[in-house]
Order: sequence, then structure tokens, then C-alpha cells
Amino acid sequence: MTVYFSLSSLILLFAVSLLGRTPSLGARPFAFLGDGEWRPRVARWFFIASCLGILLLLIRQSFLLYTFWSHDALGRLWLPPHNQTYFFKYIGFRFFAPYLVSFIISLGFLKLAAFYNKKYEERFFYPEERYWGALALFLGGHPGWLVYLIVLLTAYLVFQGVAQCFKRFRGERLPLYYFWLPAGIFAILVETWLSQFPWWQKLFI
Repeated sequence: MTVYFSLSSLILLFAVSLLGRTPSLGARPFAFLGDGEWRPRVARWFFIASCLGILLLLIRQSFLLYTFWSHDALGRLWLPPHNQTYFFKYIGFRFFAPYLVSFIISLGFLKLAAFYNKKYEERFFYPEERYWGALALFLGGHPGWLVYLIVLLTAYLVFQGVAQCFKRFRGERLPLYYFWLPAGIFAILVETWLSQFPWWQKLFI
């Protein structure tokens, strides 16, 4: 269920982002929506709402697991009062820890992106972009955020190479503006496929 929620959040935010500016041309095809001050606010609230949504889903999963184990003769042995800690350790490592790691990574990205963007006079990102990157990192969980970085960098380098070959953006840096969210969507799909392999499971905490 968390996978579907993550994909829905990224796809919806990507749809909203399409109403934004076109960085390479410096134009806004949807100028009637105003000067764009709403975009960072929307991106920030998407990030906050998605974090809260994942937390609620994890709590729900924990409750459902507790209910299932409590109705199973063997499962009851892993619950209080028979075992005081096993259930909490299980949901902590299996449910909460992957998203706790990716949440910390996403906050670190937010801080670094804001710091360097300010240091270099907003040259690297539009204000909303750092929230897109943070959201994709968080929703991927752990180790999904690693897949996201690989997908993002690979896609960027490929498109940069193609653009240079066709003399597009010659001498310019191809903007990441429309890479953050599609890369996140693709990375979650890749992670879902990888999860069927035993070696992938070993990467979890």
C-alpha cells in the first residue's frame, strides 16, 4: 500500500508541476496561474502531507499485523505479555526504519540544496525543485533512495549527452527541472521489481 501511495503522490505532484515554467526557455505556458509563487508552497505541502501519509500507513500496517498475530495461536507468542519487545522491534525495523532513513536523507538534501542555492544566488534550482527531490528520496524508502539517485543521475547524463549531440543546450547545463519527479516514479517501480530478489532484502536495515 505504501508503494501505491508513493507513486500516487509523485504522479500527482508531477501533474501539478507541468503547470509550471519551462526553464530552458524561460517561459511559463500557464501564465494565467500567476507568477509562480504558489509552486514552492505546493511542493512543500506535498512533502509534509506525504510524510504524514506514510506515517499513518505504517501505523495502520502495524495495527493490522498486531490484529493478525493476536488471532493466531503461534503469533500470540510474539506479542505482549508473552514477549514484550519482539513486535515493536519487528515493526521498527521492517516498517519504520526504512522510511526513517530516507526521511533523514531527504532533510539533509533539503538543507544542502537550500544552502548551495543561496550561496550561488539561486543558480542551481528553482525553489520548488528541492522539495521535489526530497519527496522522491523520502518516498523511495531505504534502500530505494539509492536507486533514485542512480536513476536520476543516469537519466540526466543520457539526456545531457543526447542534447549535446543534437546541439541543443550547447554550452549550457541541461536543467534538472523535469527530471526529479519522473526519476522518482521510475525508481519506485524499479525498487518494486528488485524487491523480489533475496539479495535486495539484505540491503534493508
